[in-house]
Amino acid sequence: MKPEAGVVSAPVARGLAAAARLENVFKVYETAAARVVALERTSWEIGVGEAIALMGPSGCGKTTVLNLLGGVDRPSSGAIWVDGANVARR
Repeated sequence: MKPEAGVVSAPVARGLAAAARLENVFKVYETAAARVVALERTSWEIGVGEAIALMGPSGCGKTTVLNLLGGVDRPSSGAIWVDGANVARR
C-alpha cells in the first residue's frame, strides 16, 4: 500500500500459520492514457483467527488488496498466499 494507507495488524505468533500473507506485492494498472501504481512493494500477514482493519484515504489501495486476496485480480509481481495456496498464480 502507499505510505498514507495502513494495515492494523499484529505479527503472527510463532508456530501459528498465517491465514493470508502478501510478499513484496506490487500492483500497477496500465491503460493507453495512464499508468497507476495501486500497491508499492507491500509485505504483511494475517494470522489464523486474527482480525485486521484496512484503513486509508480513497485511492490508497484498500480495494486492490481485497481483490488480490480474493483472487479477483493478480499482482504485477510478488506472492499472495491464502490458506497455504499461492493465489497470485491461479
